[in-house]
Amino acid sequence: MAYRYTASGVLEIEDRYVVKVSRILSSKDIRHDVNGSTITINHDERAATPARHKAEEAFEDLAPFIDRPQSIFVSSELLGESEIGFVGGRVRTDEVQTVWSTEGSPPTPDELVEALRQRGIAARVSKIQGSRKSGRRTRVFEIQPGSGGPGCKLTIKRRFWDSYDLLAVPEVYETLCRKYHLRPNQLRDALHSSKFGLEVRNPALGGASTDMLFENLLEVIEERTEGIRTNIG
Repeated sequence: MAYRYTASGVLEIEDRYVVKVSRILSSKDIRHDVNGSTITINHDERAATPARHKAEEAFEDLAPFIDRPQSIFVSSELLGESEIGFVGGRVRTDEVQTVWSTEGSPPTPDELVEALRQRGIAARVSKIQGSRKSGRRTRVFEIQPGSGGPGCKLTIKRRFWDSYDLLAVPEVYETLCRKYHLRPNQLRDALHSSKFGLEVRNPALGGASTDMLFENLLEVIEERTEGIRTNIG
């Protein structure tokens, strides 16, 4: 099977591993440049020359030779944009889920932090883009664990979009129909008529604290908005 994706990023490699990492990349037909201990990946698979490996498979062999946490960015026809991280000798990918709601308005960053606090989870808001003080609603922001470290990026989305007919993919919609007690047509209509979606991204370089924050954020948002939680759209 063939796969098409682009990949970009810069990796700092220990001198003793540079040749090994370069050989692995070459064996996977991944375009890259080597400058001392720096390897720059700038890979673009054209439609006429699809890759022989999935993006994650292509890079997983690098993980044992990357000593400090680093990440690269990948865009594939199958999964869209994603981040691939190298942490503790293993590959870790980011995870994105969105809660879509047909009612009300998105909770504010401060409201989410307070809801987390009520669950006994310390968190704080950072990196806000747009604000009510400037006349714009907050559209993109990050919530970090109280202990510090990588946070979860949240983005308010205005329109549900899927690149295929939702009802043509049973493995996608059947689980959601059971969870939310909806018929397939009702599910599709609810998603496409959503007033907003709140996307939550768990970064590839996150850890246990970020994973816990990610799951609790989604639960809080789902409860407050009575929305539909999914990884599509």
